[in-house]
Amino acid sequence: MAPAYVFHGLFDSHHGTPSEVIGMAAERWGVAAKEIMGKAGRPNRIDIAQELHRLAHAGTLNGLPKYNEEFIRRLELIEDAGRQVTADDFWRIRDELLRLYFGK
Repeated sequence: MAPAYVFHGLFDSHHGTPSEVIGMAAERWGVAAKEIMGKAGRPNRIDIAQELHRLAHAGTLNGLPKYNEEFIRRLELIEDAGRQVTADDFWRIRDELLRLYFGK
């Protein structure tokens, strides 16, 4: 469901896969940063209204948890299920959260 907000004005470039997660991917999950960073045809930065971006990271967007924390929680659920996290998991979670938080 898309957020119930309409904004006019300034936009931020939001990292679909958070920079903090990319930075710890290799050590924590064994996935190289280059496998989950944006590239031509599959960008990792998405333009989001500034206020919506702020709300998502503050955990005050439609009752959803903080974006980065939810991304990490979903990776940990994969680990808890006894499965190795893969680059495809990062991209799937990214796409799911962009739809959930921003309707994109």
